[in-house]
Amino acid sequence: MRILITGACGFVGHHLAAHLLDTIANVEIHGTTLPGVPYEKQSNVTYHELDLKSESLADALIADLRPDNIYHLAAQAFVP
Repeated sequence: MRILITGACGFVGHHLAAHLLDTIANVEIHGTTLPGVPYEKQSNVTYHELDLKSESLADALIADLRPDNIYHLAAQAFVP
């Protein structure tokens, strides 16, 4: 099973990836991260730097990966 998590380096995305890796046999996790933003890599997760505002680049990634499931967790949070 191939899964794409947008915002995989965020708080929820990081925990979701770990949970999926622990609970699904033979899972392949791909995650997006915003270009130029530092992030901590998890083992067994393939990262793709992608600005989701680019529809053509997002379409190309999805067409290339052909994921079975997509979890959309990418967002810009503002916590004052």
